[in-house]
Amino acid sequence: MGELAYLPRLSPYVSECSAMSDLNFVSQQLRQALHELAQPLAIIVGTIDLLLYEAGDGWRQNRELEQVSRCLQQIIDLVNDLRRLAVQLQTPRPDN
Repeated sequence: MGELAYLPRLSPYVSECSAMSDLNFVSQQLRQALHELAQPLAIIVGTIDLLLYEAGDGWRQNRELEQVSRCLQQIIDLVNDLRRLAVQLQTPRPDN
């Protein structure tokens, strides 16, 4: 699957969003996309953690797997930051 394979599924929402110009709609769609991104990342992290656990300290690929795990954690942290932003976009702001 190509890295942009999900775009055709999102295009109806994007055009509807452009017509509506609705911040809540954008926030909901962003949260859904982030959820879909977080699920496979969690599976990958879990698999790497399992490999590291089962292999023990003597496996020569441990260092590379630990580096991959750290990089994935950075991506997950970014996804979580974007989720918080999406929630903030959806939260009503008091009028100034």
